[in-house]
This record gives sequence, structure tokens and C-alpha cells, in this order.
Amino acid sequence: MGKTKNQIKIVALFIITTMILFVFSGSAQQRTVKVEKPIVLRPPSLLSPTSGTVFSKFPRHTALRWSPVNGAASYMVEVEYHDTKWEPLALTSTGKATIYKFDFVGKQSGRWRVWAVGPDGKESRKSAWWGFRYTK
Repeated sequence: MGKTKNQIKIVALFIITTMILFVFSGSAQQRTVKVEKPIVLRPPSLLSPTSGTVFSKFPRHTALRWSPVNGAASYMVEVEYHDTKWEPLALTSTGKATIYKFDFVGKQSGRWRVWAVGPDGKESRKSAWWGFRYTK
């Protein structure tokens, strides 16, 4: 009799487990698997100032511009200046804007690059560095 009770318990457990799986997963016709392709952002194309630009103006109002990237939620801009070595000047988000305006620090060289950030926080590759120089 003990063997029969164990067999009944196993069958009952199997039936209950199967019913639970069916209720939570639905039938094969009802199940839909949604696979979203991850957004792969390309790096922005830099527009201006073009690499190698020399400015001879003061004050040193500077505007960096780049092309928009499909799928980007925001952009990060990195600017450095060269004294005896490259030093950070700015690392900032511009939101959806594809322009960043600032006053450069001195009569010296600078460089900048930009990357896109998706709605999920994933970043594109960084653009190449573009350099510029102020003479005044």
C-alpha cells in the first residue's frame, strides 16, 4: 500500500506542476516572444571647428558642432587643453543639443571629441579627437 501512495503522490505532483506551468505560460498559440534588436549608436561626425583650426580672437568664445545620431538620447563632450601636457577642461552632457559653447582657457592648443548616449545609457564609440589652437 505504501508504494501505491507514493505513486499517487508523484502523479498528483506531476499534474499540479503541469497545470501551474500551463496557467503561467499560456498555450503555445498565446505565447509571444518579443525580441528587440539592441540599438547600436554610431559615433557623431564632428563638423566644426575642423581639426587644425587656428583662432586669433579674444575673447575665446568657442562653439563645437557635430551631426545628430539616430537613437541618441544625449551627447557627451570632452574638451582638453595643452599646457605642458593634455589637461581636462570639460566633460559634460549637452542633452539632445548638437552644439556645445564655452570660453576656452588660454592662448594654447585644445582638442575635443563627442559620443552619443542611448536611452538605455549605452554609449557609442567616441569620435576621433579634433584639435584647434588660440593665438591670442
